[in-house]
Amino acid sequence: MVQKWPGCDLLEYEAGIDPVPSFSDTVLQVMWHSHPQGSKLSEFWIYRSAEPDGSRRYNRIGVVKVVFANAQDTVFIDTEVKTEQRYSYYVTAVSKEDKESVSSDTVWYILDPEAIPLYPPDNYTITDTIITFEWSYSDPIEPGVYILRIEQFYDENYHPLVYADYHDSMYEGHMSVTLAEEWMKSPTYGVPFRWRLDCIGDDELHRGSESDWRFFNIELE
Repeated sequence: MVQKWPGCDLLEYEAGIDPVPSFSDTVLQVMWHSHPQGSKLSEFWIYRSAEPDGSRRYNRIGVVKVVFANAQDTVFIDTEVKTEQRYSYYVTAVSKEDKESVSSDTVWYILDPEAIPLYPPDNYTITDTIITFEWSYSDPIEPGVYILRIEQFYDENYHPLVYADYHDSMYEGHMSVTLAEEWMKSPTYGVPFRWRLDCIGDDELHRGSESDWRFFNIELE
């Protein structure tokens, strides 16, 4: 299994068990390493436990087919989860003879409520490179740290990272961060941007959330 590591949320590619941006706050990505004997496999089985310590009651919740031995799909998206509930996962490999392997190691995560992006609103056009980003958090227990993440969006397969950094919470339920033009890493004007907020819980590797995306354009006069 692929577990998160410190700072991985600031990278271009976010690997490991992690929330997934959506229009609900109930989606988790589970990831594992490619199997060295992929040509002998037919599929992977994903198991999950909702026990507080993850020690028992694992049920199979999904199947991922092995279509290409050298380019295995090693990601499962779990949409049947709730916030503030611990979920533990492991994966087994199933051979073409329907023999199941022993279980992998186990990873776990707790989804927190999402931050709410406020400004710039979706599909907004900005005429300056100095931008103030605003968001709110309605849950009584506010996270100590947020990550503001901005990407340039060409399509679903290509959306290079242009900014990602930690911002300490003010614990007021509302935050704003102003970025000057230095925040951009060689952007292409005329191509839309998208931004979101990650909430970092008291355990960065096992707890947090990601808001849905908001899109904006920059048109300099």
